[in-house]
Amino acid sequence: MEVGIHIAFHRVLSDCFKDNDRLNNFNRTMQFKRFILERSYRGGLRRRLLLTGLSLLGAALILNTLAGSYYTRHLILRSSAQLQGEIAARVALEIEEFMGDKFIRLADFASAISLNGFGSEQQKRLAVSLLKNERSFEQIVLIDPTGREVLKVAGTELQDANELLDQSESEEFKRAMAGER
Repeated sequence: MEVGIHIAFHRVLSDCFKDNDRLNNFNRTMQFKRFILERSYRGGLRRRLLLTGLSLLGAALILNTLAGSYYTRHLILRSSAQLQGEIAARVALEIEEFMGDKFIRLADFASAISLNGFGSEQQKRLAVSLLKNERSFEQIVLIDPTGREVLKVAGTELQDANELLDQSESEEFKRAMAGER
């Protein structure tokens, strides 16, 4: 097939080359090309073994790189998840400790104000003192069993008696009276 292509190509070029010298040079070039193609060195056993070895080495390197990257990525993801779990547990313990302190302060406050009657001066002073010393609380409201506000302290200011509200119809009061949180 290849020889047929060269002969057809030679005929087309012979029409183009009217000058015999050019045609002879072209013929010699084509004969040399055919000579090289027919007797091209395909390599011996040593070359084939070398190419096979290099191919296997390349395949092993690619496989090693892919396996290493997968393994490393898996380790990074696993250690990230473990670190996030440890951080979450630590933060949860700190929040629990922080909130525990607040609950203890509220329990102490509740037991201190229960010694006095609703709306007494001592209750007012205790509420103002708690809000001054504990900045995490914004206001304190004491409600009697009927749902009426008895004492309301916001910041360090006491609310007047005419500003106190009836909370008996609010959802929060109803849930608190039912024992829900």
